Amino acid sequence: EAGKVLQDLYDTEHGGFTLHPHLKFPHPEALEFLLLLSMSEHYAATEVHTLRDMVSYSLEQMSEGGLWDKDAGGFFRYSAASDWSAPHTEKMLEENAALLRLTLLTASVMQEQRWYDLAQRLVLYINSHLWMSEPGIFAGSQSADEAYYEPGLYTHTSAEAPSVDTTVYTLWNAQMISSYLLAAKVLNRPSLNTIALNALNWLCQHMISPSGSIYHYSTYNQGELASQLSDQIWMVRALLDACEYHGNKEYLALAQKLMDTCYEELFDEQVGLFYDIPCDAHAVGRLAMRTQPLMENSLAAENLLRMVELN
Repeated sequence: EAGKVLQDLYDTEHGGFTLHPHLKFPHPEALEFLLLLSMSEHYAATEVHTLRDMVSYSLEQMSEGGLWDKDAGGFFRYSAASDWSAPHTEKMLEENAALLRLTLLTASVMQEQRWYDLAQRLVLYINSHLWMSEPGIFAGSQSADEAYYEPGLYTHTSAEAPSVDTTVYTLWNAQMISSYLLAAKVLNRPSLNTIALNALNWLCQHMISPSGSIYHYSTYNQGELASQLSDQIWMVRALLDACEYHGNKEYLALAQKLMDTCYEELFDEQVGLFYDIPCDAHAVGRLAMRTQPLMENSLAAENLLRMVELN
């Protein structure tokens, strides 16, 4: 049913999905879902071909159109035009982590060299602009700079590249760590394993609060805003990926501790789902409105199943 909804929203002319009249985001998670559906035994060969064409055509339009920086590499955040030709030129760690994962999975499923090449080019951008070798963690984003990019040809009009925001976000780093672990395997590049594990170890050393939960972000090595569900769940996923790829049971033990903290601070026993934020008696307005997000709860269920397998 979800696949049918995505197919109905699919933009047959320019790829991606039509969800907003003026803005177009890449939605890599939705494309990954279509790719996973194409691997199901329940689909006929023609349906499999259609689903995979949607994924590959969308990636093609994004990487060959305006969403990809043709000079430095990397994907911009979104486009203000349906054909990807009017990008907002900020580059987010989160979006590039998800698009790297999608590209790697597409390469693995379709076995086409162009997707391996695109993944290599994306890794080159991330290593060059978002990876901070000292202290050993990924930066949050590269700023938008409309003066630096001219529409269409992206000819540089100023000497300095857009600045990088060195704020460390746990969620986004965890996503990139998982993508780099996958990239090391798919691209046969052990150095990416080293980067991923260095970043994971940095998070373990600097982003765990005294209560045992994960901080949301850090500036100047000071963690802030603990106990957000998204940070906990994606960090657990990165830890399980590292355990699965490298067999280090210490990562599994920490993942179990973080899930225990989620149960203590965020679990709703009546409905069996996790809240996005802990209860705060002093919160007002929207800060007092807790939700039970589908994506993070789905990932929590997947994490728990993987823990059983890895134990």
